Amino acid sequence: ASQFHEIRLSDLEQDMVGQIGLLYERLGLSGFAQVEQKLRAYAQANSDYKKNAHDDLPSDVRRRVASAWQRNFTHWGYPVT
Repeated sequence: ASQFHEIRLSDLEQDMVGQIGLLYERLGLSGFAQVEQKLRAYAQANSDYKKNAHDDLPSDVRRRVASAWQRNFTHWGYPVT
């Protein structure tokens, strides 16, 4: 448990500083106080970042991906569409 920690991208996007702080805590790392202000500055400087937009996959490709990756989607709580 002290050597591995998962972070959902959506959680990281919503609260980068808090999630990185939690990572430091769960992995038993020291020094978060030294990087916290730099993380906050980075998050603020990039607060207007917009993700790339992509066209939806064709429905047959979506079905193939959903079938092949269903176990992983279920495990990590992503909708299978």
